[in-house]
Amino acid sequence: MGKTSVTRVEHLVIGGGIAGLATAYHLGRSGAEGVLLLERGRLGAQASAQSAAILRSFSPDAFVRELARRSSAFLQDPPGTPVSFGGSLVEANGVLLLGDGIQALSWRAVLAGGPDRDVLRAEGVRELEPGEARRLAPHVRSEFEIALWCPNDGKIAVRRLIDGLARNASALGVEMRPGTGVRRLLTRDGHVEGCELHSGERLEVRSVVLAAGGWAGPLGATAGSAVELRPTRRHLAVTSPAALEEDRPTVWSEAKGFYHRPEAGGALVCVCDEDEVDPDRLEVDPGVEVRLREAARRELSGLGELTLARVWSGIRTHAHGDHFQLGPDPRVGGLFWVAGLAGHGMSCGLELGRRAAEALMRRSSQL
Repeated sequence: MGKTSVTRVEHLVIGGGIAGLATAYHLGRSGAEGVLLLERGRLGAQASAQSAAILRSFSPDAFVRELARRSSAFLQDPPGTPVSFGGSLVEANGVLLLGDGIQALSWRAVLAGGPDRDVLRAEGVRELEPGEARRLAPHVRSEFEIALWCPNDGKIAVRRLIDGLARNASALGVEMRPGTGVRRLLTRDGHVEGCELHSGERLEVRSVVLAAGGWAGPLGATAGSAVELRPTRRHLAVTSPAALEEDRPTVWSEAKGFYHRPEAGGALVCVCDEDEVDPDRLEVDPGVEVRLREAARRELSGLGELTLARVWSGIRTHAHGDHFQLGPDPRVGGLFWVAGLAGHGMSCGLELGRRAAEALMRRSSQL
């Protein structure tokens, strides 16, 4: 029987989506050594690739707004070193948010007296008159009480972002190992000391960052963590080509639970469904196609007879109370979470990764 291979690692990041790559990248920028990122499949091929790729920086939650604002600044003007991202990563056609009475109260409160009111004004975020909103999106049928315009938001170039983070992290000394799955975490006296890979290889680690989205919860449980995450499935579709101009904004109707944006000559549409799901069994629910077609026909006009050219499902993973699971595990030493992003990963993941790296470096200096 052969001897088990053991590798020693300072910071192990598990998960190669936006959360894990951003954390690894910022660890590299902070000068951390011995950083290894493991991804069970291809980098950015799970929740990040399956998302709607929308940068939405406005939220009634001040913490989410701050995270999204800082992530947006990176996306709009990414660093040029050590490897160029190739310019802005956002197609800023704007996001038009539509809401009813509940949203009207909370959104107007933020605009009128929130702590970052002046910042929002400087960014051009404002309430529109109904006629102005209709001119921006004349194809939208949704009724609404409030229309909020966020001109700097739009579509994220996800593949360029993922590839740019990976190339920069590698250039900064981070080792990347896609196609490498983790079977379980190893602990001693309530502290993570390593992990076992599906290949049988064992790693000795000083800290583990769980950024594996829907797969993070079960991995944490192998170390004795009590953190529970809830993976959910959300369907998206792209309609067949229709007369929807590519420069139209993303429109997100909170009241109707429906959003869409231009995509491939048609419209990317979503009915904001969320059902609990096993992330390893992310099949499309056949019944959702009827809902998607009906919603598109009901909410959109002037686009002809809409058919669905492609339908897929993505993962949104929730933590308790829909608060991000960010920070050290309350029970297991050496275990750090960047998970439970509940659909905010693309808008907030870059800043969450930066904060995670900062906290990890601070903790390392204290040991």
